[in-house]
Amino acid sequence: MRKKALYLLTMIMLGSGLHLFSQEYTYETQHARFGPIGSLVVEEIEEDWQFRLNQFPGITEGNRTYRQHLVHLKRETTARFPRPAQPVTRGDRRVMGTSVTPDPTILRSFKGNLFSNSAPNDNTLAISNDGQLISAINTNIYFYNVIEDTLLKTMSLNNFSSPLTGISQHQYDPKLLYDPHEDRFILVFLAGASSDTKTDIIVGFSETEDMMGKWHVYSLPGNPLDDTSWTDFPAIALSEDELFITVNLLDYGTSWQTSFKQSIVWQVDKMAGYRGEMLDSRLWSDIVFDGVNIRNLNPIQGANKLYGPNMYLLSNRNFTVYSDSVFLLEITGNLRDHDAALRITCLHTSPGYGAPPDARQPNTNKVLATNDARVLGGFLYNNVIQFVANSIDTTTGGAAVYHGKITNVNQNPVSTGRIICEPGLEFGYPNIAWTGNTLFSQQAMIGFNHTGDTVFPGVSALFYDGAGGYSNRMVIKEGEHLISIFQGTYERWGDYTGIQRVYNQPGRVWIAGMYGDRVGLSRRLGTQIAELVSPTAEKPVVQEGRKLDAALYPNPVVDQFGMEFFLEEPEIISIELRSITGQKIHRFFEGMVPAGENSLMFSTQNLAQGVHLLWITNDKGEVLFTERVIKMVP
Repeated sequence: MRKKALYLLTMIMLGSGLHLFSQEYTYETQHARFGPIGSLVVEEIEEDWQFRLNQFPGITEGNRTYRQHLVHLKRETTARFPRPAQPVTRGDRRVMGTSVTPDPTILRSFKGNLFSNSAPNDNTLAISNDGQLISAINTNIYFYNVIEDTLLKTMSLNNFSSPLTGISQHQYDPKLLYDPHEDRFILVFLAGASSDTKTDIIVGFSETEDMMGKWHVYSLPGNPLDDTSWTDFPAIALSEDELFITVNLLDYGTSWQTSFKQSIVWQVDKMAGYRGEMLDSRLWSDIVFDGVNIRNLNPIQGANKLYGPNMYLLSNRNFTVYSDSVFLLEITGNLRDHDAALRITCLHTSPGYGAPPDARQPNTNKVLATNDARVLGGFLYNNVIQFVANSIDTTTGGAAVYHGKITNVNQNPVSTGRIICEPGLEFGYPNIAWTGNTLFSQQAMIGFNHTGDTVFPGVSALFYDGAGGYSNRMVIKEGEHLISIFQGTYERWGDYTGIQRVYNQPGRVWIAGMYGDRVGLSRRLGTQIAELVSPTAEKPVVQEGRKLDAALYPNPVVDQFGMEFFLEEPEIISIELRSITGQKIHRFFEGMVPAGENSLMFSTQNLAQGVHLLWITNDKGEVLFTERVIKMVP
C-alpha cells in the first residue's frame, strides 16, 4: 500500500539573526511485508574456501563516467583551495588549531579480515557486552571471541546469504550493528549492482545473543519503486523497536556518482526479525529539499542507549566545492503510527566543508579516491548530535575530516564544526563513537584513515574531550606499503571505518580500519582491529619503570591460577585482582616479600567469566606488574 502525505520543511538561517520559513512538500510512503526467507546456524556452516578470481583493470562500476564526473569537481576544488608548491612538513600529530587533551590508550590491536581481492575495504564491526565481536569487509565475515582472544569462524558474504535464492553473487557493502537492548546482532549488505539485472538488500538478524547460533535472513528489493533502479551504499541505525536502513537508488548502466535518482529510508520491525517472522516495513521516498532529492542519508543512533520511536537522519551537500548546509531529518513515529511524519531542517554550519581532493601516497602518482563530502557517522546524546564527514582542508588543500556538532536538536538546532587536519597528512572515511562516562559528557572517539607524501596509508584515532579539545592523533596501524591494485592512477582506500563503543564498559571503543598492506609482491588493502579506551575512563595504567620478571599459568584459567615472579631485593608489595576497568575485586596480599623466586596461586571458582587484571604494586605506589587473567567456564 502506498500513500501520499505532507510534511513541514523548516529552514533555519544563522548569521545576523534567526530566520524561519516553511514550505509544504510531498513524500511517498509504502508499506510491505517480507519473509521469512530462510535461516542458518553460523557454527554449522561448512568450511568456506572463499575462492575468488579477479582482474584489476581499473576502478570498476562505471569507471569512465565516475572519473569524468569527479575529475571536474576535484579540479574546481584544487583551484579554489590549492595545495602548497612544496610538501608540507609533517606535524606533531595534533589537530590543528585546537588545545591538546590526554591521549587515548590502545589496549589491543591485531590484523583483521583477510583481503579477498575486492576494493575498497569497507570495514564494519559490532561487539556485544560479553565480548563477541563480528567484523566484515566487502567479501567476508569474521567471528571473534575477544575475551578468549580467539577467532571462531570466517565465512563469505555469499555463504551467509546461502538460504536465499535468486540473488546476485556479487555481494558487498556490509554494515553491522549490536543491539544493546535485545543483546542481538544485525548484518546488512547488498547483492547485485549496475551490471546485474536484479539487486537486493540482504538483512540478517541473530535469533539469540549467540553470534554463532541461528540467524534469520531476509531479502528486501533493490528496486522497490519498480522504476529500473538499483540500490547502493547502505547505512543503518536502531531505535528501540525498529531498524532503519538508508540507501541510494541509481539508474542502471552508469556509475553511482552520475546516476543518482534519490535516497530512500527503510523502516523495519527488528523484533520480528529476531523471531524470524514476517517483516513489516515502511519505505520513505521522494525526500526533497527545495525540489531537489537529498542525497546520502545517514541515520543517527543513540549514544548510550536506543531512543524511539523517532529517528534522526543527517545529510549535506555531498558533491560541492564548498558549502555550509547540513540537513537534519526526523521520522516522527513507528510502523504502527498512521500519523508518522518526516520533517527536514536545513542548518547552516560554521566552518563549512567541501568535497576533498584525492589523497596522495608516497613516491607514486597513484592517489586514493576520496569521492565526496557525505556524512559517514554520528550519534545522539543529551539532545546533541555529533557527526563526521569527509571534507577538504581549506588551509592546505588536502583531504581532511569534518567533525560537526548539532545542539538543541529537538527545538532550535544549531550546527558548528571543526576541520580535523595535520600538516603533511591527509585524512578520510571517518567514524565516531561516544565515550562519555558522566551524565552531560560529550566525549567521543573518532577513527579515520590517514596517508601522505611520506606516510603509507594507515589507521588513526583521536579523542575529543567534549569541550572543544582534541588529543594527539594515535596511530592504530601505520601502513606497510602504498596501495596499488588497479591499473591507472586511481586507487580505493575504503568507504567505511567501523567503530562501536562497548555499552557495558564506558570509554571503551573497538575500531576496524584500513591500511596499506604488503604480502610478497602484492601491495594491497589490510584491515586492522583495535580496542581503545578514552583517557577519562577508569582503566589500568602501568607506570614507567621496572616490571616484574614473571610467568603466568594457565591463562585462560578454569579453576586455579598460578604465577611465578622474581624480586631482585626484598620489597613490600600489594597483590590485587581488579576488573578490566581497574576496579578492585579482591586484595590477596599486602606485605614484605623476600628477594629471589616467589610464587602465588589462587582459586578462580568464585571469579566471574571474562577478563580480569592481576595487579601488583609496591609501597612507593609504583605499578610493578599488570596482566590479564582470562576466566573460562569448563
